[in-house]
Amino acid sequence: MVELALMSLPLFLIILGASDLSRLFYYSTGITNAAREGARHGAYFDPTAPGNTFDTDAGVYAAVSAEGTYLSLTEPCHPNTVCSGSLTNCPTYPYASDLYPPVASPDTGYVFICFNNTTTTTTAAVGQPIRVTILYSFVPVAPLLGTVYHAAASTEVLAEGNS
Repeated sequence: MVELALMSLPLFLIILGASDLSRLFYYSTGITNAAREGARHGAYFDPTAPGNTFDTDAGVYAAVSAEGTYLSLTEPCHPNTVCSGSLTNCPTYPYASDLYPPVASPDTGYVFICFNNTTTTTTAAVGQPIRVTILYSFVPVAPLLGTVYHAAASTEVLAEGNS
């Protein structure tokens, strides 16, 4: 009984830590897939239209949301708008800590959609880049090494079409 009592707490902490690492990997993979899907969706050229009708902020964000329904994602800053604080729709790596969701909002992410590497462009012409960046704040169940971890995923593709 004494040995069980002494070993149960460390064993329990190891199990919680392993489950937190698994959850972090799960969310990290999810935001990577959502960013990739949003950028791919925005770059798609429809030859029957013809044109790219998906390279809008709303279209890309809808694709990101559909891919990451379980991720609690929001878009705090739209292209060609004035953003609050230090937020911008075209963040660059390394990402500042204040670009991530606050600790008060655990397990949430921000989606940033950038067309042609400018904050004012709202669509991408053929051959111009579309970048989708997701910054996610993860709060572990057992904060053994910290209270919040930041995960980031960014995908940039060129808009398809006939030039």
